[in-house]
Amino acid sequence: MKTKLLSYVILLLLVLSEKYYSQQLLYPDIPSNAINDIVFVNDSSGYFITCYGSIYVTSNGGNTWALQKHYQRNNLAQIEFINETQGFIYSPPSFIGDNISFLYSGEEIGNFWNSADINIEDVLTFIPISNSKIIKSDDYGQISMLDNFYERWDVKYQMPRFIGGCLSFPYGEIVQFHNFGNQRILALCNNVHAYNSNIIQDSLSFILESTNEGNSWDTLWIGLEHLMHSFVFVDDSLGWMVGENSNIYHTADGGRNWIIQYGDSSSQEHYNFNNISAVNSKNIFALNINSEVVFSNNGGNSWEKKQLNLTNSINCKIEAKKNGEVFVFGNDLIKTNDNGTSWARVSKSLKVNFHKIDFVSEKLGWGIGSLGILKTIDGGRSWDVQYEKEYLYGNRSIEMIDSLEGWAIIEGKLLHTKNGGSAWNTTNLTSDLSFMRGVTFLNEDVGVIFEFRKKSTDSVFNMVTTDGGITWKEYLIEAKNQQSDYITSFFKMQFTDTDHLWFVNQQGVWLSRDTAKTWNIIDSNISCFSGFDFYDSLTAMVAYKQGTMAFTKDGCKTWEYVDNPYSFQTNDIEIVGNTMQGLLTVACGYDGTMVAYYYEGGRFDFVYNMVSYTTNLLNDIEVFIKDNRPNIWWAGNGSTIVYRLSEYLITDIKNNYSSSPQIFSLSQNYPNPFNPSTIINYSVPKQGNVTIIIYDALGREVANLVNEEKQPGSYEVEFESTIGSQPLASGIYFYQIRAGEFIQTKKMLLLR
Repeated sequence: MKTKLLSYVILLLLVLSEKYYSQQLLYPDIPSNAINDIVFVNDSSGYFITCYGSIYVTSNGGNTWALQKHYQRNNLAQIEFINETQGFIYSPPSFIGDNISFLYSGEEIGNFWNSADINIEDVLTFIPISNSKIIKSDDYGQISMLDNFYERWDVKYQMPRFIGGCLSFPYGEIVQFHNFGNQRILALCNNVHAYNSNIIQDSLSFILESTNEGNSWDTLWIGLEHLMHSFVFVDDSLGWMVGENSNIYHTADGGRNWIIQYGDSSSQEHYNFNNISAVNSKNIFALNINSEVVFSNNGGNSWEKKQLNLTNSINCKIEAKKNGEVFVFGNDLIKTNDNGTSWARVSKSLKVNFHKIDFVSEKLGWGIGSLGILKTIDGGRSWDVQYEKEYLYGNRSIEMIDSLEGWAIIEGKLLHTKNGGSAWNTTNLTSDLSFMRGVTFLNEDVGVIFEFRKKSTDSVFNMVTTDGGITWKEYLIEAKNQQSDYITSFFKMQFTDTDHLWFVNQQGVWLSRDTAKTWNIIDSNISCFSGFDFYDSLTAMVAYKQGTMAFTKDGCKTWEYVDNPYSFQTNDIEIVGNTMQGLLTVACGYDGTMVAYYYEGGRFDFVYNMVSYTTNLLNDIEVFIKDNRPNIWWAGNGSTIVYRLSEYLITDIKNNYSSSPQIFSLSQNYPNPFNPSTIINYSVPKQGNVTIIIYDALGREVANLVNEEKQPGSYEVEFESTIGSQPLASGIYFYQIRAGEFIQTKKMLLLR
């Protein structure tokens, strides 16, 4: 009892420690579609933050970036520095589970960030004045100051307000601050709410000035019938401003007067500018919503325009460095090294949404997604497009039999490879084909195309092959004893052996015992939209509801229920296997959700969130077990591949279908518990080398019982619990058989 209690305490400590969350974001190299803000503190060092909760750092001017810190489910919106070491980050309320609102660093910024509870949730923008003084604007049209992290905010400016219905609204918003460093601060403001309510029609933008470090504010300038979004100053006098027209405005007297320095009169379409940035008095760069950079390298005397390849450029911004290098960020990270003449992506990763992945070793794997079929030879750290087919419509699925043969469904086509994907050939099925959901294989001969639909009927079919895809035969799925004959969609079909083929949909749990020829609903009370997994014919987990998982250990006769840490829609579940801590199951879904479950002793002892480094949709989980240690990958949108090499050994490997596990067998030892010896029986269906190895509870090899060529047949071997002259200690031991591709592990107990 003490030993078991100690193991639970150790696991709990691991759960609470940073080390336990040992996942890493393998792909992309940087999350280039989620950057909210970027800042450089000198020519070499810079930081960017993401809506996923990540802080990235560069020490080579932005050529490469490394993850410095991550706060899962926290949207990091704005980052500011007062010097090279002291920085501040604002995180608005975002997802369920976020717990950070404000971060600040000390002199050892490379090592830590601290959180502060300073009531900053209503911020539109902020600017730090010193290491203890901050100025913010908020939703109420106010400018407030905090001069101590433990004191309240003092309102220093309040916009006029108007009554709309029964509510009071500020005239507009304070969208940006600029600190000149000599107690002078400017605030760029607008009257957007009053304009939208027809209170005013002109003078939509204005600038406030403070000459006493934000303690009081006066109007410096007001004008324009347009809303201004961004301004920049390079000294006390020179500045530029852009907004909801195609003009760039310039001031030479510190913001008191503005003139149009750039206006695109040659174009029939005029695009609003997102923001503007400058490195000095000569080099000015502005980005508009048409993905165009308008820039000048002579102080605004002449301007050039460069079209960038951006998606959703409305959310993108531009940031210039002091040495003339410029970055565009938001839905990508693009850089120029020649003052705007040429631009290139900083990230080397492909921009792809992964729908499904499949690994045949810890290094070799395939993925299918928005770019087509991709292949990795380094465990998911890099990917190459093998079959290019950009996403247009339909579902996508891939199933690799081994390192050479595989099947894929893409854009309504069934593809087959026998050379590792060097060539993917189309298999013609029927001219009446409307839709195919996915493909799954029991072994190299037996496979099923599931949710196969035709143009001529609303019925749902499966296509079955028993000869490796040479021929396919269709079988109707019938909803017998149901209120409707219509079969609702299902996103996964799964073999556990030749007699058990499963899927779960909104109508219930379905089972076929004859390889998809006929089906029965085993339980109509347990249903789901997509996420489920069967470990074997008895053990399964189903995403029963967004906040609840249903779990069975007796083939769906009875169910246990476990609540998730928070409600989420599950896309995939994978029961990884038994460990010393219990049966490990992982799930993934919307908002970058990753959850782990440990089932031990008839109950779920631990359920905890896992770090995914994203809030993108996660679509698929893949597990490959080598040397009893699970390699786990999660894949999804935004090029996301998250990887974890589990720290716990698997003690019972899920059957490998391609090796006919119903013929290979490893029996439970007898007697069990035992002292001093026990018998292990096993069966081998074909000639080949067989090994049986004994491991202790820490995964260390204790004895090698069998390591030789075996003819087909049944065998037994005796295990003596004395190695040499040294008796083994009482406790749990594991024995594992390896015969070709077949691997199975079982547990035994030595009691002295």
